[in-house]
Amino acid sequence: MDLTQKNDVTAQQVAEAISMDPALVAKVLRTVNSPFYGCSQAISSMNGAVVLLGMQSVKTLVLGFSIVSSLSTQKTKTFDHLTYWRRSLYAATAARILGAKVWVTEKEACFLAALLMDVGMLVMDKVLGDAYAACVAKARNHAELITHENKAFEMNHQQVAEILCEKWKLPELLAVPISNHHTPDKVGDSHDKVYTDVVALAARCADIFVDKQPMWSIADVRRICVEKFHIKEMDCDSMLVEIGMRTKELAPLFAIKVDSEATYEKILARANEQLLDVTRVAQEKEENSDRRRAPRIKRNKDVVILPCSNGVVQGSIPVRLQDVSARGVGFVHTAEIAIGSQFIFRVPRTDTVPITLLYTVVRCVALPDGKFTIGGALECVVREDGVAQPITESPDVKAA
Repeated sequence: MDLTQKNDVTAQQVAEAISMDPALVAKVLRTVNSPFYGCSQAISSMNGAVVLLGMQSVKTLVLGFSIVSSLSTQKTKTFDHLTYWRRSLYAATAARILGAKVWVTEKEACFLAALLMDVGMLVMDKVLGDAYAACVAKARNHAELITHENKAFEMNHQQVAEILCEKWKLPELLAVPISNHHTPDKVGDSHDKVYTDVVALAARCADIFVDKQPMWSIADVRRICVEKFHIKEMDCDSMLVEIGMRTKELAPLFAIKVDSEATYEKILARANEQLLDVTRVAQEKEENSDRRRAPRIKRNKDVVILPCSNGVVQGSIPVRLQDVSARGVGFVHTAEIAIGSQFIFRVPRTDTVPITLLYTVVRCVALPDGKFTIGGALECVVREDGVAQPITESPDVKAA
């Protein structure tokens, strides 16, 4: 790190420094000659790697291998290290691919920042042991983890990572994204912000490949791609396919095992099947259920929806209901709601607790009076414990 930050350093000096560790040299050369980098010619020496790839690319690889090798040996029994490193590698691959798509100058910095962004979790596991493992287990998804950490320890893994960045004297191009990957909107500087946004989105891409219920993550990634990077849904899905393929190529080089069956195509197909099941069962239930359990929902009635972000419910919003059915819901609101965003709507039942449904906004049309008519497609039921999942018994919903 010290050597590469000197203005007068030569490629030969960097190559000689790295060559002092033969095992590291072997890993770097295997990586740069892998399909992940797609070099047009074989690279057989560290000097050649530095010349052809550039000092920043080689520095990133060396740091990545060195830090991962060091941290991987510090394992505890209760923390799920395999899932941690899988998610980190998916995120790193996603950050590099996304960085290339949005034309950042240092896409290797995106890779390394994403690889190390959750390093604070390893520190908290090492220091806190079983107490931290219990905290992680309470979180329904990674986005929710910080809330549990703050409540239990008055500190979270993002803050710990920031301390490590200072201790390791990492450059701002790495330190800022690592220290703000859960709070990218707090970064004001335009140069650092795009790197932080890339790393934050890469984290959500990784969730798709490691979460048991990836529906939240898929919706979030598609929405963020459109809103922040102007990447259309079809292009977003193509990018996710590439992330899955490239991560599998890279995983053996980092000695990290990934599920060979966890392709984006299969994940998406499984999610679509679950959503189809929701719709089909909902339609059957509406036709055959006991109508006494589901009071008729009137048109033009004021109701409340609860916006969701990263699986976390936000404050309530009053809207004017137009219709609700087994397929979706329509309402009028005074402000625009972004397509792809999600919200919860609770349908009342006469003899039991309300059923809680998760919807994704699929339509938002401006009305002449300045209001907006909004349509939401049914995604899934949210259980009483807050977990979103496909349902085995459909909600009782009647169209007005």
